[in-house]
Amino acid sequence: MNTHRSHLYAFGHVAPKGIEFVARLAMIVVDADTDIPDLAWDICYKLVEQIAHLTGGPRR
Repeated sequence: MNTHRSHLYAFGHVAPKGIEFVARLAMIVVDADTDIPDLAWDICYKLVEQIAHLTGGPRR
């Protein structure tokens, strides 16, 4: 989760600490108008999938 927050923070997207905010970060990644560069987006998307898998949450 911290890695995910760090990647997005580098591009100006800030979220509070805690697993309960994973959905907020996932929404940033799956947004079609996101300003995240392709390589960083790919990494963030994989992190969203891993977190969803580990927490039993929905995959985006």
